[in-house]
Amino acid sequence: MQSIMTEQEFQPENSMTQAFNDYPVWQWLDRLSRISSELSRVIAGRENEFLEIGQGVQDLYYRSRDLSATALELGEKASGSALKEAMEELDSSLKEIQGQSEDTNLEKTMNRCSDLGVAVGKLHKEMQHFRPMLKHLRVLAMSIRIESARMGEQGRHFVTLAQEVENLGYKTEEYSRDATERIRGLQNEVQSLQVSVNSAHNLHSREITPLLEGVHEKSRQLQEMQKSSERLSGSIAGRADRIKEMVGEIISSVQFHDITRQQVEHVYQSLDEARDVFQGEQKEEDQVQDMIRWLGDVCSLQSRQLESTRSGLGKAMDSIRQSLGGIGEYVQEQEADMQGFTGLDSGSGQGMLAGLEQDASSLIPILEKSTSGFEDVIRRLESMSSDLEGMQSLMDTLEDIGEEIALIALNASVKSAHTGEGGKPLGVLAGAIHRLSGDTKNVVASVSGVLEEILSVAGDFSSHAEKARAGSQNEARLCSILGQVVNRMSGVNTEVTALNRNLREETSKLLKLSTKIQKKLDMQFEVQEEISAIIKDLQEVEQQIQEHVPPVESGERYSQRLSNILHRYTMESERSVYRDFTGQGQEEQGHGQEAAEAHEPELFTDTEGEDEFGDNVELF
Repeated sequence: MQSIMTEQEFQPENSMTQAFNDYPVWQWLDRLSRISSELSRVIAGRENEFLEIGQGVQDLYYRSRDLSATALELGEKASGSALKEAMEELDSSLKEIQGQSEDTNLEKTMNRCSDLGVAVGKLHKEMQHFRPMLKHLRVLAMSIRIESARMGEQGRHFVTLAQEVENLGYKTEEYSRDATERIRGLQNEVQSLQVSVNSAHNLHSREITPLLEGVHEKSRQLQEMQKSSERLSGSIAGRADRIKEMVGEIISSVQFHDITRQQVEHVYQSLDEARDVFQGEQKEEDQVQDMIRWLGDVCSLQSRQLESTRSGLGKAMDSIRQSLGGIGEYVQEQEADMQGFTGLDSGSGQGMLAGLEQDASSLIPILEKSTSGFEDVIRRLESMSSDLEGMQSLMDTLEDIGEEIALIALNASVKSAHTGEGGKPLGVLAGAIHRLSGDTKNVVASVSGVLEEILSVAGDFSSHAEKARAGSQNEARLCSILGQVVNRMSGVNTEVTALNRNLREETSKLLKLSTKIQKKLDMQFEVQEEISAIIKDLQEVEQQIQEHVPPVESGERYSQRLSNILHRYTMESERSVYRDFTGQGQEEQGHGQEAAEAHEPELFTDTEGEDEFGDNVELF
């Protein structure tokens, strides 16, 4: 940076002092020296503040880039194939469980169990018909003994008949008692089965069914959340990309630092070199006035350049503020979307997943208990079938007894006939025995029919119980698969939760950084205020010069003046101000440049070797 000449350092040569005695040139030059000194501190004194803004914007860029990458990854995880496959498998498992529950149909199992109880009760009722038969056999045996005793020698053959009838009575009583005991055992077994089936039904209706319904409902809500999250994740990723783009726009605007610094440097360098023009040999009066006019033109041009700088600084700062404000709005929308991200990473989503996993885990032991219960029912039914087969064997024996009674009745009739008139009472007893044989056959046939009915009902009941057992077993297997699916979903959820947490943290940090940069931009107003004060000073110097040396009002006032200044300007904005000030285009300037070099003092040293970046300056 060029050194600044202070008021004490400025010592004009005596020859020049004499030439400008009629004008307060040294007062103007002294004031311009102070203006140049003040101007050099406007930007240089705030270099650290500008650099802090630049560093902040650089940090903002890196954070926006990370934010965009995290949002993209979140979108991919929230709508990725792993989660979709898990959701589809979850839905498939639940549909299979629902189908299995419908096939099991515990109501039918309960109805079959109830039918079995009715059939066993009917069997017990039929067995009661053996009681009067046993009583008749005893009475007949006693009557035959009495009648044989009355007949004396003729009735001695009937004693054996009485003994046979009595033995058949004992035999029938024994087998019927055995059958009755077995029937009581069957009744108790059926009651126990009813308790087990009712318990299984209650287990399903009170525990398994509500849990399965809860699993279905949570699954449905999770699917809705996943679809909503998939939509929102795309919106979040898109907004993060837009934030990144806006940060890029801010980076472009932050070039104002170097632009403003260069423009200010060009102004105070121009003012410093303008003073140097007044050092040198004695000038004629007309040359003195031209130099003073030229000094006024320099002040006017530089005030306009500073006005352009002040305006450009304000626009750049306003653009940054607008972009930062836009980022703030986008961040607020982003936070709203992330709060509405009712996906697997949200509080409700996590609770849903945890609840689903808990329900699946809770179902497994309950279904295993249900399976075990039905296995016990099936074992009992198998034992019951064995007992029923034993009952059938007893009925066969009782049927044989009936046949024996029929033979005894026939034998009694024959003996009664051989005895003659005295054996008529025995013939009556033989007829009673014959009728009792028929009753026995009828009872045995009826009991056997009931036994067949019981076997059929028991077989149907067993089939339903087997289906219920298989259903519970399959449901437990499916719940185990369900738990594995939910576990995989929880793994994805852990990743999504971490990404969403990181995204929230990055969004919060980006917003804080954006707010911090906005606060630092307030120094713009101080810079603009100081530049405005310097512009006012330059305008006052210009006005004083015009009061002593009025400007030449002609088209050539600026056409050949100040043309060498254009070589100093490296930015199009400065050249534009210059052209507007001089009122000449590029072609006019080109034609008049040679004459200007011959008549006007050189304001600037050779610019060869200086950087020619134009408006394209590096930010960092």
